[in-house]
Amino acid sequence: MNASLSCRLIGIAYGQIGMIQACGGFFTYFVIMAENGFLTRQLFGLRERWDSKSITDLMDSYGQEWVSVRRRVACLRLSLCRLPRLYRCE
Repeated sequence: MNASLSCRLIGIAYGQIGMIQACGGFFTYFVIMAENGFLTRQLFGLRERWDSKSITDLMDSYGQEWVSVRRRVACLRLSLCRLPRLYRCE
């Protein structure tokens, strides 16, 4: 009885921790994007316009234009920030 109860408790605890971490990750993503000019309502569907080579100047929520070179640099910077996490297997 104790073994099944402890397995269930471990499962619930890890489930809660996972949900808390996921909420924290989404919150951080939305805050960082808002600080860089992309408010939450503009983020949905942004990826197609962001990756499009035909759109040379993408307007953010504050009226700034993101040219294609600046968008590539921003993606590269985000990718480089994620590398240490990948090596630590987080």
